[in-house]
Amino acid sequence: LALVLVRAGRGAEAEETARRALELEPQHMDASLTLAEILHNQKRYAEAIDLLAPLAEAASGPELDARLGMALEAAGDHTKAQPLLRRALTVYSSELDLVLAAARCEEAVGDISSAMALYERAAKMAPPGRNRDEALAGVDRLALKR
Repeated sequence: LALVLVRAGRGAEAEETARRALELEPQHMDASLTLAEILHNQKRYAEAIDLLAPLAEAASGPELDARLGMALEAAGDHTKAQPLLRRALTVYSSELDLVLAAARCEEAVGDISSAMALYERAAKMAPPGRNRDEALAGVDRLALKR
């Protein structure tokens, strides 16, 4: 239900529903992931990280790596995000948002060649628009650093 509410643009109700589900069953993975997505979309990255980190420690996997890595990257913790995003990309290599988050992360930690490869991949994947513009800007910016 919470996901339906998110997609309907009813974020506050979605968050309340996900939190109620977690009160009933604190270890419910889907409710936890849904709440983390809601928090991430609201730019409440620290809260999303606090929710996802224990889950990732208990049951690591590519989906949790991707979600936690993206939240950490958005929060500016690139050192912790880098290995998670790298692992997630081995499974979700065609997820544009993940590729861009990994590119930003690699750039931030100074791995210019990895960042360049990821921005180039994102530029090829992205339809015209904001994501493609970000990818092309990354390629241009990093070309100046080489």
